[in-house]
Amino acid sequence: MKLTCMIGEDKGRSHFLELSHFNQDSNRVIRVDDSVEGFTEISALCESKKPDSIILIAESPLRFRDDLQIGLLPRLIEVGINPASIGFVNLNGIVLCSDSEEQVLARLQLTTALAHDRVGHGKPLSVKKIKPVKRCLVVGDILDNDVKLLEQSGIELIRIWSGDNREMLSDVGLQSFSGLPGDYQIGLLQSDNKTEEYRCGAVFVNTSSLNPDQKRQLAEAMKIPFPADTFRLPPDRHTLTAGVWVLEKENEQKTAGWAAEVSSLLDRDTIESYLDACTVNLDKCGLCGACVKTCMFSANSIDLKSARIHFDQTRCTGCGNCVTACPVLARDLHHYSNSYMGNIAANLHAFKGRDGMRILGLFCESNGYKAVNYLAGTGKRVSSSYYFLPVKCGARIGTEIIPDSFQNGFDGVALLVCARDECNELVGSLDLERRFNLYRTIMKAQGQESGRMRIFSIKEKELGNVHDGLEQFARYLADLRTDQAVFSQL
Repeated sequence: MKLTCMIGEDKGRSHFLELSHFNQDSNRVIRVDDSVEGFTEISALCESKKPDSIILIAESPLRFRDDLQIGLLPRLIEVGINPASIGFVNLNGIVLCSDSEEQVLARLQLTTALAHDRVGHGKPLSVKKIKPVKRCLVVGDILDNDVKLLEQSGIELIRIWSGDNREMLSDVGLQSFSGLPGDYQIGLLQSDNKTEEYRCGAVFVNTSSLNPDQKRQLAEAMKIPFPADTFRLPPDRHTLTAGVWVLEKENEQKTAGWAAEVSSLLDRDTIESYLDACTVNLDKCGLCGACVKTCMFSANSIDLKSARIHFDQTRCTGCGNCVTACPVLARDLHHYSNSYMGNIAANLHAFKGRDGMRILGLFCESNGYKAVNYLAGTGKRVSSSYYFLPVKCGARIGTEIIPDSFQNGFDGVALLVCARDECNELVGSLDLERRFNLYRTIMKAQGQESGRMRIFSIKEKELGNVHDGLEQFARYLADLRTDQAVFSQL
């Protein structure tokens, strides 16, 4: 069974969409409010029907996945739905390049069908069950009330870089960090340069009480995908993972009850963690080491004794950098599989575009996603020649998408990704630029117009600038079509 859920109020952008329009793409279509009652209806239906794929359609729908306080994803997991079965369609990305309600409907039908197809290509995420360690690492200052609450819950505290010297582990630093919620392995570097190993069920970080050097050390040890001197979380998040809380000015109110949340987490008999990591086909692996070189999270290493790749799923973020780097396709992602990515252009054969011109737009789930939401929210539109689809990160976009798109009749390809210094996956944008600059050289050598592919490196504070760039790119491709037509006539 395929389940499509339209989430939003009737006064929203989907008010004119009749559910019957989607019956050809789904076995069951429902519309619910963006509310606890609506989420309850979705989870109840999933519990009774156990659909193979669930697509959530809304404006900025990734909030249902990323914001743990909304609670929709935990509800679905609780009733037995594997996260790999859940997909999202961002209505903003469709409205942004549509000239009419009829276009919105046609594109939404096609995008929803592609989303179900994308979920169908993936594999279920593996789950790891952990008996939580009742110990919490506290980095920075902590309120006395929080200390009392945790101690009353039987949770032992390990404190570093605190203003309270009586309980501080002096002259230590965070050397290493790995594991999953409920059981993290912590390496604390002592003043004698020896590393003491600890196990903790949760971690709390108060960034306001740390200096830049301490933040940088945290970022390096914990592989935080942000500039090391900021140590910030994405918007709408108050935990780094389900077991790491970060207090900063922007999320101070959301984090206020962190101690109670830690107590609740570590009081469970077991904690289930779904590993949204890439998959590895060891039969294909040739031990070239490309995955080791490209992974910024130290998830890969070569075991010389067994002559096999050792892959630590708990360190993998699923960015896709190793997937595009692997020369033998031994790597893959659950949500953006090789089979799905390889068929994107061909699956969009029904898309016509304005005046027959077609531009494939791929936007990452970070700044690219924010730019699409921002532009749609301002009421701005871009040429209906564009068709926008999401990808995990610029790291997941391989150069094969370019010839595939051209062969399937697209005039251009636009990639909306994070600027280098804001990439949530550390090196996604940098590696994307490197790969595609090499491919531009190949295009020029083959006499092709390399300008038909463009990368938009987006900064969070400059989201509005993308609009003019997208429109300029569309005009460039339109002029190129005209020039080519004139040349052929001559």
